[in-house]
Amino acid sequence: HKQWNVGAIEIAVSLKREDGKTTISRQLKFEHPLIDEQQQRLIQVAKNCPVSKTLGAASELNVQIN
Repeated sequence: HKQWNVGAIEIAVSLKREDGKTTISRQLKFEHPLIDEQQQRLIQVAKNCPVSKTLGAASELNVQIN
């Protein structure tokens, strides 16, 4: 447990289907600023969660921190 003070977290998810391809994009927004190391670690965690692994087998998944 990192004990990072990120404050409130907002998550926006969008789904796009084109030419038989599905793309799921997630945008994460944190109340308090994050350093690059924290952003990269949180993107890695988001990409490796069980839901992402399941969806990623059939779709393209993107994660962005704003």
